[in-house]
Amino acid sequence: MGRLIGKLRRLVERKRETGIPIRRRGFATVIACSLADAAELSTPDLRRLVEWLGLGDLQIDTAQAIVADGFRRRDVARAQGWTSTLSPREIGELVDLVAVERDELAFWQAHAIDETPAAGKARRAADRARAAARRKAETSEEDVQAADAAAAQKRARNAARMRATRRNGGAKPREEYEGASLTKRAPWLHFGWSRRTWERKGKPDPVASPCAVASACTGGLIGGKRIAEREMRSVLHPKPSRHEVGRSEGSPQAIPDAPRAVSIVPSSIRPIAGRSLRAIAARSTFSGAEVAA
Repeated sequence: MGRLIGKLRRLVERKRETGIPIRRRGFATVIACSLADAAELSTPDLRRLVEWLGLGDLQIDTAQAIVADGFRRRDVARAQGWTSTLSPREIGELVDLVAVERDELAFWQAHAIDETPAAGKARRAADRARAAARRKAETSEEDVQAADAAAAQKRARNAARMRATRRNGGAKPREEYEGASLTKRAPWLHFGWSRRTWERKGKPDPVASPCAVASACTGGLIGGKRIAEREMRSVLHPKPSRHEVGRSEGSPQAIPDAPRAVSIVPSSIRPIAGRSLRAIAARSTFSGAEVAA
């Protein structure tokens, strides 16, 4: 309501400047219906707003008649299910709004009495097209290039500012991020696995010790069964048999300080279905004497 009242005051001022007669009762009716929509309609309020528009003092009997008409119009609008008492066409007719005044004041709450809304929309679109063509004709090629260069410089400054903001927030450069990314290094290819298999086996590091890699390799599924840690320890660190213990303790033929067999599983071991871990470890077992030799 406040925006409509402000437009009415500017319309009154323009009509006085151009010498166009003003229908005071029509303006008062529009104000009364707006107050009725806001449930604030009363005779003193109507007289105060009419005087604020610059239309002079409104007589009490005239104001009371306009207030009664406002309530009647509001009841009719509510019975019809309308959201407002007055339509834009009715507002334009009550205040004698013409197209020139509507465009100049941006009085979009009302329709002009000398132009339909569709015709006004087409006319304004044609005016905008002509203005754009005139600006394009008046602009030289050098001005266009200068504007494009200024826009490019502005985009570069904005990109540099945003880049610095991301760096301060801890973001890495694109080259550094891609160089250290897991997809770029692809450690699963070292074992001949897929990425999901490598993740399922605990993400072993290719540069880790052979024992760590063997633990990761044997911790997976071999022959469809999970190998227990106890069995894996017995393979990697086998205990001497009972016969070997007896010879080392009581037999004179026992070899003093005989090195115990060492089992090392190669880092390139792969889980092979149908083979046991003991058979694989036996191929890579060698004695400490062979190492010394």
